[in-house]
Amino acid sequence: LGIFPKELSQFCFEFSPVDVCANFIVQLLQHRQENLEIYHLYNNRCISGEKLVNMINTCGFPIKFASLEDFKIALAKSKSNYFGITAYVKNINDSMVTLHNEKTLTALQTLGLDWPEITPEYLNKILLYLREKQS
Repeated sequence: LGIFPKELSQFCFEFSPVDVCANFIVQLLQHRQENLEIYHLYNNRCISGEKLVNMINTCGFPIKFASLEDFKIALAKSKSNYFGITAYVKNINDSMVTLHNEKTLTALQTLGLDWPEITPEYLNKILLYLREKQS
């Protein structure tokens, strides 16, 4: 779309690389206690919308800030399938659910595991992959 709603500039975007999640699951299962534990695997190192837009721009994919209304209009007019974006947009007006994964983070730290920082290089790989799939 080339635009990003300025109302999401402080919204927390979460990236949980699938290979990291898979490794964490294996490690947690190999070191589990007798009791079955339930873990909530998601990256606690979120990225603000503003930082995300800056990173995307750095990767050579130009995006400008626009109003939420202009973004919704552009999204509705788009011929592409931007299904994943609509969930974020919907959350702007809805009450947010607060997620907690302190128990999971503690278990991961006990195993010497931590979520990686999402870098522009990582994001660039995702964007290039998506562009390739779109072609």
